Parts: sequence; C-alpha cells; structure tokens
Amino acid sequence: MNRLRELRKGKKLTLRELEIETGIRDVNLSRYERGAVQPRSGVWKILANYYDVPIIYLKGTDKEIDDYLENMVDKNFRLKELRKSKKLILKNIQEQTGIKRSTFSDYENSNTEPNIKTLIALADYFNVSIDYLVGRSDVR
Repeated sequence: MNRLRELRKGKKLTLRELEIETGIRDVNLSRYERGAVQPRSGVWKILANYYDVPIIYLKGTDKEIDDYLENMVDKNFRLKELRKSKKLILKNIQEQTGIKRSTFSDYENSNTEPNIKTLIALADYFNVSIDYLVGRSDVR
C-alpha cells in the first residue's frame, strides 16, 4: 500500500487542501490513497516533490524500500569524504543534525545503513543528491 494518506494526515491536510497545494483533484487523490487507481508518473513526481520524499517511498511497502536501499546503497558511502571536505568532526554533525556520533560513524564505516528519512536528511545537510551520497552518481 502506498504512503499517500499517511503523509497527508501527517501534514494535517484535507484532500481539498492538498488539491489546492498540488493541483491534483481531490477525487483522484482519494482514489490514489485507497489504491483504487495508480497515479501516472507525472503525478508521482508532483506528490514526491510536494512531500519532499523519493517516489519509491511514496509507492512502497517497507520491504520494497529495504530492497531499494539494499540495491542503492554502495559500500563506498561518501559520508566520510563529505564530512572531511567540510572539515567537520563527528561532534559537529551530532550538534547540527541530531544524529549520534556513534551512529554517524557506523554509517561512515558501513556497519549499518541509514533509513530513507535519514538518507534524505543527510543529502539535504550536505547539499548533495542521495545518488551522490551513496556512490551511484558523480553528480552532486
């Protein structure tokens, strides 16, 4: 099941308010939330941009996201490179992102992998794409 209703409710929006925000008719939003109809790719893009999450997150179940992340995350994670290029120490990261030093260190050393929300937060923090962050692209 998709996460559309969960995200909309999290923002405390009615279907009508979301229609006004996105330009997608409320009747269609309701159908998408119920899974009665699948949005076209352009609609997924609009919703993903609105909620500031990847399309795969909107569409997927936890297993689908885990599979996506497993395939996406390269063990040459660029966190250490990015942190050092900005001359940051783990203490700075913790103060600025709320991610514990030990957790961030585990991410850097590929001892554990961040969830999708953390990946998004880290990509935003370092001002790079998730694909760049996980080593899938050289385009920041």
